[in-house]
Order: sequence, then C-alpha cells, then structure tokens
Amino acid sequence: KTGEEVVVKVQRPNVAEIVEGDLAILQVLAKQAERRLPESAVFDPVRLVEEFSRSIRQELDYVREGQNCDICRRNFRANTEVAIPLMHWEFSTGRVLVQERFEGTRMNDAAALDSSGVDRHKLAASGCRAYMQMVFDHGFFQADPHPGNLILLADGRIGIMDYGMFSRIDDDTRELLVDLMLAAYERKPDALVKLVMQAGYADKMVDEAALGADVGDLLDRYYGVELERMWGTRFFVRYYLA
Repeated sequence: KTGEEVVVKVQRPNVAEIVEGDLAILQVLAKQAERRLPESAVFDPVRLVEEFSRSIRQELDYVREGQNCDICRRNFRANTEVAIPLMHWEFSTGRVLVQERFEGTRMNDAAALDSSGVDRHKLAASGCRAYMQMVFDHGFFQADPHPGNLILLADGRIGIMDYGMFSRIDDDTRELLVDLMLAAYERKPDALVKLVMQAGYADKMVDEAALGADVGDLLDRYYGVELERMWGTRFFVRYYLA
C-alpha cells in the first residue's frame, strides 16, 4: 500500500497433501531397505527419512519461515556487511509470505560480479564471516547455504534470502565444532576421528581404522594447498580463537 515492491511467495494448492503422500512412500521404502539390505543399516534409512520429513514439513510452514527471517534480521542488526529482508506480517499467512524485495547481482552469476568490478575475494570473506557468525555467535544458521540464496546489493552488502531451512545449534555442539576445526587445523587425525564419532551417530558397524585413514588422507590433501590460506579457517582461528 505504501508503494514499495515486495516478494510474494504463495504455496501451491494441495501441496501439503502431495508431500505427505510422498513421505509415506519414502518411509515404506526405507523400512524395506533396512529389512532386505542389511548393509544399508549403517546409513539408517528410516532415520534419514524421518529427519528429511521433519525438515520439509517445516518448510511448508510459511509463518515459521517468516519468524526465521525476523530472528536473523535481529541477529544481524548491527552488521554492516549483511542485509536481511523485512517481513510484511500484515499480508502473510501460513501459505503466503510477503517480504522486502532485494535488487542486485546474484552470487551464482560470476560474469555479472566480474563486470560490476567487485572484489570477489573480499566478497567471499564477507560471506564467510556472516556464516561463521550464524554458527558460532548466533547458534542459528541457514541450513541450505548456496549461491542462489545470496545476492549482492548496490551498497555492497550481501543480501541473504530463503529462510525455509534454518537450524539451531546448542553450546555443547558449538564447542565440539570448535574442537573439530582445531583438530583439522593442527593436523591431528586421531583426535579428529574421535570427535567425528562423538559428533555423529555411530554404532559398532563403523570401521574406525578405515575412517582414520580417510581423515588422514583428507588432511594431507588439503594441507597441500596450505590450510592457513583458506579464508574460512584463517578467519575462524584469528577471530574466534585469538
């Protein structure tokens, strides 16, 4: 009513019923896989489907998505590098979402970024800082980070879009992630394997020796390109662990 352009997201008719039917089929297939393919147990198909089901049901709730956006906007209110869209709650419902429209250059359009003259290294550093803050400062982060969800605004800020998939992380898990990154940074494969086992869901079927060999190989491979020069690790170590 005040004249500014907005983005309107409308849920397709009957999509919730269609999704529930698909999830029921996936659940049956997962149970069949566990019963007929014993080797699939290490992947825990039923649990995977349950986690996927919970996630996609949350995405169908547009009120929840709008609330995620509001939380993120509050968390980044003092950040000059990041922009979060404003929700228009007076026009939004569980199946209709109305929010501020962002205009700019998509992060997945490398040619457009180059033609605009932006320093992509600085842009990557800003993006890294934003996601590090989400995980380690806010404990509330976008669970589906990809270039299509980011846009470079005219004022140089990074606009973050799509709030359907957000997750929380508790203090204990954050500390565990810090330990994981330190173990990788300090090149301690044995410690890293123990932390991975602690962080994930593991049973007696996990071959710790094979996992250790794979982790060691991974560390060797990435140390070949100087881990200290990777923006994510360097920023994490200097900013959060100094």
